[in-house]
Amino acid sequence: MIIGFITLILMFVMRFPTSNQTNQLENITLPIGISATAYTKGDDWYAIIDEQNKIHIFNQSDNSLRQTIQIKSK
Repeated sequence: MIIGFITLILMFVMRFPTSNQTNQLENITLPIGISATAYTKGDDWYAIIDEQNKIHIFNQSDNSLRQTIQIKSK
């Protein structure tokens, strides 16, 4: 019973990744007037949400603006 319990604990610990890495923003220069409140990243793009409830989507390769989406309020 003790060996089974130890085995369960070992299996539980081995399921979690060993490094706790978080994604950090890398060299992103925002256009003047944009103050970021949120950030998300895709395969070849990243998005910044600003205080005016706009989503600014940028190309990851050259940091060019791909699209801006206005979020409508209720």
